[in-house]
Amino acid sequence: MPKKQTNIKNYFGAASGGNLSKTNPQKTLDSFFPKGAAMNTAATGSTPANKRKKNDHSKETRKKTTKKDDWKITVQNDHDEEELQTQVEYYLSNANLKKDKFYRSKIISSPHGNGWIDIKYILSAPRIQSMNVTTARQVVEALKSSEEVETMEDAEEEGTFLIRRKKNKKLPTFRSQSDYQRRRRYDSYSDYGFDEGSHGFSGYRCGRLLECGVKPWDDDAGYVLRALYDY
Repeated sequence: MPKKQTNIKNYFGAASGGNLSKTNPQKTLDSFFPKGAAMNTAATGSTPANKRKKNDHSKETRKKTTKKDDWKITVQNDHDEEELQTQVEYYLSNANLKKDKFYRSKIISSPHGNGWIDIKYILSAPRIQSMNVTTARQVVEALKSSEEVETMEDAEEEGTFLIRRKKNKKLPTFRSQSDYQRRRRYDSYSDYGFDEGSHGFSGYRCGRLLECGVKPWDDDAGYVLRALYDY
């Protein structure tokens, strides 16, 4: 049985007391839907007030988790922090700075003074990039327990982190590449360690002794003996 269709004119006319205005239909609709009355949101396409509040709250929550104070939560440690610490400490060590022109020049000419340099110079090193380290905060986190270097955030530029040798340790004397080329090296492989019959240093010593070291080769092969001399 077909449903009975209601004449829209009669429907609104009855709802408005039988007085449907032909000249001002909006006035009649306003009388049918008073101000503040809830309307069908599916028809109007508007978002309900309770859902709007929920969405707004979600945005606030997302912003809160990315605040500067919460940066430790967002740092991704997909690298070996101990390895990272060791590598950074080497860059600023005496062993490296006595021959590394790049880091020496950055420390000497740094606008921050007192031995501080921007951590971005550490991040630019290929070795650091190979560790999947991409942010200064990852470096800062790895160096928290370091006894060789220290870090801080630049007071004048938010988000910029600085690094230096602990207590602005004095730089070592620089040795040019030509100085290293003048060294004569003697390496001796020993099958028997230091027992009788092992091989000693080969060649003729000349000049001033610079280094003399013993390095384990492996469990079966014994040791490598090394001496470095100037001409």
